[in-house]
Amino acid sequence: MKRFFPLLVFVLLIPALLLGCAPQPEPSPSPLATPAPTPTPGPVSYTTGLPGNDAYLPVIVSIDNVLAARPQSGIQDADIVYEVEAEGRIPRLIAVFNDKLPEKVGPVRSARVYFLDIVKEYDGLFVHIGGPQGRNNASNVYVKFRSLGIKHIDADREYTWRDYSRKAPHNCYTDVGKDREVYDYEPAPHAFLYSEKGLGEDAVSGLKLTVPYNGAENKTIYTYDEELGAYL
Repeated sequence: MKRFFPLLVFVLLIPALLLGCAPQPEPSPSPLATPAPTPTPGPVSYTTGLPGNDAYLPVIVSIDNVLAARPQSGIQDADIVYEVEAEGRIPRLIAVFNDKLPEKVGPVRSARVYFLDIVKEYDGLFVHIGGPQGRNNASNVYVKFRSLGIKHIDADREYTWRDYSRKAPHNCYTDVGKDREVYDYEPAPHAFLYSEKGLGEDAVSGLKLTVPYNGAENKTIYTYDEELGAYL
């Protein structure tokens, strides 16, 4: 039996050698090594570029900005605010609301033909109280409303009201959420290119802006708040 022992050992080793040469299956990847799925981006606002709202039904309001009209209501909730010089160097605010819909915005004032160029860019609904009319078509706001096809709310008691605790004409207000009921079409969104960059440390000249419209009474000062990333 001793002389057969080396052969027996060799025969027993053959299966082990064959198993050692056989291709081994690749180990399953660890769950930790599995790449995470790419998150689906949520809705982004057309008017602010911020996440959370993809609806587009802008309401644009002509707001008084003389000293007697202050403090105004609702402008802190506007997505975009234009300050426009009217006749007599009296400023007006053109406020665009889409993401937030305050229940009281104003004081609402009259329209001007050059306000409507801003409104048309947004294909939006405009809220105002009257405006120039008459034979001069160049300044007649109602002629331009018709020519541009702008939907508007004009001193409609269902959508505007007077606050008699304040002196007229600086006492008319509107509910932006209710104003949206007037829409009977789907407006085309206005496209913006947004940037995450702020003013930057070296933009000293942009930290405070003063616009002297009409003496001390109608002087506007914008002060940049770096923490909020906005002008106050």
